[in-house]
Amino acid sequence: TFLAVDLQLIAQGGTMIWPMIALSNIAQGSAAVTMMFLNRKDEKLKSLSLSSAISAWLGVTEPALFGVNLRFMYPFYGALIGSALAAVYSTLTGVLANSIGIGGLPAFLAIQPKFWINYIIAMLIAFIVPIIATYVLNKSNLIKNKK
Repeated sequence: TFLAVDLQLIAQGGTMIWPMIALSNIAQGSAAVTMMFLNRKDEKLKSLSLSSAISAWLGVTEPALFGVNLRFMYPFYGALIGSALAAVYSTLTGVLANSIGIGGLPAFLAIQPKFWINYIIAMLIAFIVPIIATYVLNKSNLIKNKK
């Protein structure tokens, strides 16, 4: 739905929307991979979490989003927190993309080279924060379920 807006922004010098979309893919993958570690004993969920995390990091979020994160909800919230913080950093530092394309980790190729360092920092935020947030939300979910 943002394609027309992205293309207009690119024509005016660069889009700030595409970097946020790509950061969201990374965050969804990180939340899914956290589920793999949290559910080490469930082989089926462990396998699904890893494969969907890899696909999310490469730009296809549907397996992670619908197969893992929304199924348990707290990984989805963890991904939202990480994606939001990464998007805020990306926007505040003025990161712009020259084009739209594949999301996830390869998306840095669409970013204007002068913004690569800031975008890589945003990628690290989108990678690390969902792991921490999903872990914390899992622990609070376990405590809530014990009561």
